[in-house]
Amino acid sequence: FGSRRFWLQTVSGAWPRARACTAVMLAVMWALRRHMGALAVVCGGLALRAGASEGIPEDDGVLVLDETNFETAIKSNPFILVEFYAPWCGHCKQFAPEYAAAAKVLKRMTPPIPLAKVDATAQFMLAEEHGVRGYPTIRLFIDGKDQEYTGGRTEQSIVTWVAKKTGPIIVPLPDAAAAEAFDKDNKMGVVAFFPDASPNRAGL
Repeated sequence: FGSRRFWLQTVSGAWPRARACTAVMLAVMWALRRHMGALAVVCGGLALRAGASEGIPEDDGVLVLDETNFETAIKSNPFILVEFYAPWCGHCKQFAPEYAAAAKVLKRMTPPIPLAKVDATAQFMLAEEHGVRGYPTIRLFIDGKDQEYTGGRTEQSIVTWVAKKTGPIIVPLPDAAAAEAFDKDNKMGVVAFFPDASPNRAGL
């Protein structure tokens, strides 16, 4: 990408794809964890741990939470980003399509990271419990403990921020625009190119 901040690792078919992906990940992720926010690898999935959100309704790829399913969603997902919003809030309306787009991307991650939303005007007890004072208020829950979302309001900035906070995971870069956004948002990164990005065909 014309940037000195990226180390480029091109892996040909000489190595088995699964072994190549594993080698790249193990060789760099711990050394770089202190210095980088996210690790991007265009390859097959790397099985870590995934949560479960079965039975929870969705709206455009975003989980819809209320008092009946909130705790279940938090406990069943090691990572989950939750937006507390108000239906009348202009900022929330502008943010909604970006949030939904990010949800679709993060759902394809390994492990998948769900995005959820809570109507704070209807679920006021949840909003009060989590200190909601303005809209949107966004919290990232990691193993049940929450922290404030401090990222941007675009699809790519949401994806990048969540990737930084949830550790060294695979961030797919499907096109040049995604690669340029990753370059801009990260001081250092690792990109690996593989013959096939499909998890099934990559042998992972």
